[in-house]
Amino acid sequence: MERITIEQYEYLLPMNEKYGKWLDDKITARKIYQPFKYLFETLHYHLYKREDGWRIISDQHEENFEGMFNLIKEKPVFLMDNTTKKRKKIHHSQGKFYLNNEEKSCDEIKSLIFDDAMITDNWQTDVNMLVEQTDINEKEIYRLYLLNTEGDNSKIANVFIVDESQARPIWRKGSVHQIAKIEKAVISLSKYTPQLEFFSIDMVETEDGFKIVRMDSNPEFPLCDQGFCTEISDYLFDRFQDKKANLSEIAQAFHTQRQQKRNERRVYVEKYYPKGYYPFRTQPLIIDPIPDFDAQITAETWASDRGFFPSRISQYAINEDNQFEFISDFEYSYLGQVNNKYRKWFEDKVTIKYILRNFNECLPAYYYLVTFKNEKNRIIRLMDCPDGFLPTYEDIFRLVREKGILALKPDEGTHGLGFFRFSYQDEKYFLNVKEVSKEEVIKLLDDINNQYLITEFIVQHPDISNIYSGSVNTARMTVFKKDGKNAHIGNGYMRFGTKATGGVDNIGAGGISVDLDITTGHFCHAIRVINETTTTNCSEHPDTGVTLEGHLPDWKNVCDKILNIAESLPEIEYMGFDVAFTENGIKLPEINRMPDYPKLNKLTPATLDYLQHKLRQKKKKYGYPDLTENKF
Repeated sequence: MERITIEQYEYLLPMNEKYGKWLDDKITARKIYQPFKYLFETLHYHLYKREDGWRIISDQHEENFEGMFNLIKEKPVFLMDNTTKKRKKIHHSQGKFYLNNEEKSCDEIKSLIFDDAMITDNWQTDVNMLVEQTDINEKEIYRLYLLNTEGDNSKIANVFIVDESQARPIWRKGSVHQIAKIEKAVISLSKYTPQLEFFSIDMVETEDGFKIVRMDSNPEFPLCDQGFCTEISDYLFDRFQDKKANLSEIAQAFHTQRQQKRNERRVYVEKYYPKGYYPFRTQPLIIDPIPDFDAQITAETWASDRGFFPSRISQYAINEDNQFEFISDFEYSYLGQVNNKYRKWFEDKVTIKYILRNFNECLPAYYYLVTFKNEKNRIIRLMDCPDGFLPTYEDIFRLVREKGILALKPDEGTHGLGFFRFSYQDEKYFLNVKEVSKEEVIKLLDDINNQYLITEFIVQHPDISNIYSGSVNTARMTVFKKDGKNAHIGNGYMRFGTKATGGVDNIGAGGISVDLDITTGHFCHAIRVINETTTTNCSEHPDTGVTLEGHLPDWKNVCDKILNIAESLPEIEYMGFDVAFTENGIKLPEINRMPDYPKLNKLTPATLDYLQHKLRQKKKKYGYPDLTENKF
């Protein structure tokens, strides 16, 4: 087999598809690998910059600068940003502070910790304070290259020893024998995330073992004569040949054309839209019908001139006097993504399953992931797959026969799009209510345009199922942290599916929206979307005739749980929870990093206040005057 060259390797990057983001920064890696916390350096603090200052995060110390100083007086720490290799030693001795052994004042240390220059990219990279077991600038690094091509065959394929104390790092070949006492733990860590086929881990030796100092989903090509071992080189060269063969001239032309359109869009946005704006939304879903044509022109013009979809005028009773009390659709879109770089945790359902490991009882069981890898779809066993079940289509069918019903849902996406209720009854298979053959199911899963999670199907509480059992009906609950720390439930509404929506409760597809009192859990006053221009009140479910009013079960505990989950994610300050109710507590089919502006229900005054607060901050950042002086 031909050896992989550095040019061919660079052509393969990035590795590990979308899951490579798990190793992009140290905070995310620690969140993903929570059971292996003992392998990582102790993280005392990390910080990120909000519009109104720095947010200080620690699960061990006081979350303020005084807490940091007390820590530094107690033990040396290393200040570093969240992605690069830069480390600055800070310690305290005989009443004086030192940075890399150079004496500094208290104010100088504080200025360094909160230095904007530490932010290395547009995502507002965190600054981290870590207690180091040893200084990696003074120690040799063991660089381990791990292969896990089948998801359960992880091995340390290459070990290099890298000396970074010189101007040019010195590499030499190492051996697994040198790290034998940590080999089992590292392989277990690799198997814990079977989505990652090839990555590297940097470890340094300490008095009591080894500690991970870096992880890389796009490992560095070895800078020594030996290069990759034969096994890694063969694996990479096969990948290179596959990618080269599958990336045809047509595909390359399509990629080039798409990138060109993106660049043109960026230039257009920068030229014609307000600074800091990215227009994700362009059309309203619902426009209230106004009988008089001339009046309709006037109403629509009045609304659009102020950035509102026409439907908002009646929804909120907006007029000239109170218009500045609300946030318009344009402004909500202008806000874009409120959260920082860690919103990437919500981009797919597998990532959030790892991130919220401590709340696993609130998430559906994850059995399999059918994902695109190496130019085709592959089946990967996930954390909740029962023992004895292999990553094969036959065992997926065996699982649905055992469970009776499973859920097929896209790993990415919202609004229940692409969802299927996969069931087995009377020796027949069904997708939603349609009987299907094994071949039809395999064809669906084998299509590279589909990336499906196969999970537990949520059996909802009888009180909810009694109203409508054809879909998993959920409450959308919006949570915000105005101070960046303390979570509050802003607003919520209940959603019910209908025959028109299939197995989901999508309001825009014909579902029903019901007002929800956040303080009591009482829901009433239902509205249904008939088409793009028409809505109707409905006191009873159109398919069952059951009254659309009641109380959500165990409401106080539900709210407490949602707030606990939100506060366990101190990096995230605005999110939308889709909450399903069962007899054994709640399940969260989805968590949104930027909840949709409610189509039918109203944002509460507290939520509007938070959004206006964020809007003022963003406009100030880009040099715009106060809201009341300048509506876009």
